[in-house]
Amino acid sequence: MRTTLRLAPVLVLMTVLLSCGGDDPVDPGGSSPLDEVMLATGGAVTLGKVYLEGLPETKAAAPEDYEVQILADGADPVDVFVEEDETGPFFRAPLHPVTPNEGGAVRVRVSDGENASSELELTLDPLPEAPGAYARLVETLRAIIDQRALWAGTSFNELAGLSFDEVPDEHLSLKVAQSYVDGGGPNDLASLIDNANGFLAADERVLLDRMFGHARLDLVVQADIDDFAEGAVRGPLPMVSGHGGKDRRSCIDVGPEIETAQELVDAKVLAALGDAAIDPNGAGRYLEAVGHLFTGLGVVPGVGKVFSVAGVGIAVWQAAAGAVRGTYPSQLTHLDFDLDKDEFEEDDDTPARWSDVELTARSAGWVADQSVVNVVISAVGAYVGVRHTTQIEELDALRDVGVAGMNADLQSHLDVNEGIIEFCAKTWTVDISDPDFSTAGAPGGFFAVDRDAQTVTPLEVGSDELLIATVPGLFAGQDQQRGKPLETKPIRVIVEPAVIRVDEPGETVQITARIEDAEVTSLYWNAHQGTWEDGIGDDTNDGRTRPLKTPTATNLYPFRVLVESTSRQGLRADGEPSRSDFAEIRLEQARISIAPRDTCIDPGDQVQFRATVTGLDEYEVVWVKEEGYGSIDQSGLYQSLSGGTSDAVISAHIAGMEQVLDATTVDARGCNCSYQAEIGFNLFGGSDVANSSLISRK
Repeated sequence: MRTTLRLAPVLVLMTVLLSCGGDDPVDPGGSSPLDEVMLATGGAVTLGKVYLEGLPETKAAAPEDYEVQILADGADPVDVFVEEDETGPFFRAPLHPVTPNEGGAVRVRVSDGENASSELELTLDPLPEAPGAYARLVETLRAIIDQRALWAGTSFNELAGLSFDEVPDEHLSLKVAQSYVDGGGPNDLASLIDNANGFLAADERVLLDRMFGHARLDLVVQADIDDFAEGAVRGPLPMVSGHGGKDRRSCIDVGPEIETAQELVDAKVLAALGDAAIDPNGAGRYLEAVGHLFTGLGVVPGVGKVFSVAGVGIAVWQAAAGAVRGTYPSQLTHLDFDLDKDEFEEDDDTPARWSDVELTARSAGWVADQSVVNVVISAVGAYVGVRHTTQIEELDALRDVGVAGMNADLQSHLDVNEGIIEFCAKTWTVDISDPDFSTAGAPGGFFAVDRDAQTVTPLEVGSDELLIATVPGLFAGQDQQRGKPLETKPIRVIVEPAVIRVDEPGETVQITARIEDAEVTSLYWNAHQGTWEDGIGDDTNDGRTRPLKTPTATNLYPFRVLVESTSRQGLRADGEPSRSDFAEIRLEQARISIAPRDTCIDPGDQVQFRATVTGLDEYEVVWVKEEGYGSIDQSGLYQSLSGGTSDAVISAHIAGMEQVLDATTVDARGCNCSYQAEIGFNLFGGSDVANSSLISRK
């Protein structure tokens, strides 16, 4: 009963893997856009490519829109996926659904989900006979287990003599693999070589040889063995036992002790070799053939036991490599370092130092059934869609493939311990500050980097970054890097205020200077036409506010007071370019005058006054009615009263400079106006008009 229950999910998985068998075919009745579809050949070798011709152009570039239904008398319709290569769209010729060892004729119908082509004839040639192919696979599987077991401090025979409860935690994945290959049971892989117990029917045993003769999984495993032997010449790192004892309900914490950079390099190399078992690139061109194997099995009804054996073969391969791949660091996740400063003053002659370059790596962990999932998805990934991949990942069926009727000891162990075997993912952090393991640079060229001294020194003002990285390729081809910003700021001298206006020559003004982003804060003060009144002279140790006596001669204005940094270290060694600022001293004897002056208007009239300002570049005029009646706005427009008398005194002054003002009068009582002139005489008998104005006569 147990075997029957375990086989049921296998059949479910077969349906998931590239097979939608049992779907109702699309009715091709009437005219169809697929009527022109043809097969490029009338015959194909099983698992070979069969190209499609005449697909509608609107969908020719989207092969995933099509499915091919394989029809044969005595079998339900089975769907296979359409793919595309540089030649065009194609599908893989499946095993014959009824007679996979003999091949024969099938009918093919192409569908886009709504329309279907007419039935097309295709003759399937069987896979070539390959006697002994399965036995070669079992031999190489035994070899990889023994190799990894010896590396881990045990052996195939020693594992065979221990039960699951007796084997150390770190050897569990190897025990899983050993028990699959030759666990002493009636249905392990070794017993199926001669099939004396009749677990497989005669035609199933023949098909097994044909399939593995085609896929040559033994060559993949042998390549894994050879690569590992070449890469593991330094010898293994010590494994540590899990903290969880034999409690399989939670993951087992096992993994090597990695405390130095060299140990991480060694472990990373070993993990990369283990990754070959799931990496299509690492495993080489043979993984494609393994994918074809699963493709073919997935569309053949009634080969559940053959599928189980194929799944176990994959499981053995993965479990043997799992001790390395799952418990050793397979991924570099993070790099970090300390930097004692990231901002420099322009005259700073002390370099920054980095230290404690730490690299973190992580193992993937290992789960008995998930390991098989990983390999299957890698192998058949080109033939399944996202929908099917998700279904595969969510099923426990692959676990059942591994144990159903073939490994009673493992099945019993998993049931008793309430779960599958799982190694925890683990992290390691080691110091790689040594230049043998890490590199450093400043890509922008603004800083000089000394890897041996682990220092970084400014070369010029500007922004850059310190980039620390692993030595390229050292950690099994994986690299990590981390950058931290660097900046050298130019010295800034700020003089305030930038413009100083002097009303009268000889005034004393206050000038403030400060210096920023400087190690040395000394300043040179050049007063030019002025004189410092604090008795310090032209040099100070830092910024401050100083009193400046302005010159008494008007012809010395305007002039500038210059304040400059005197630092001469670091990037300031030659003093170039100058880091300075200045204040401009201007003599601006401000004057304001109003026009018209002392005017008269009729009651109710307006008069527009204007103010003329000299001695200032920027100013604001404020208008005020000082005495009398009427009103004036800030544009200088005066409005008199409409009745009675309306006398007023109007003034204008500069905002903020109330002492700079002028005033005039306005008379709005109805008046007669006359012209008044003052005449002066000179010594030569001539006369000049010295002044004139309008006056009112009351």
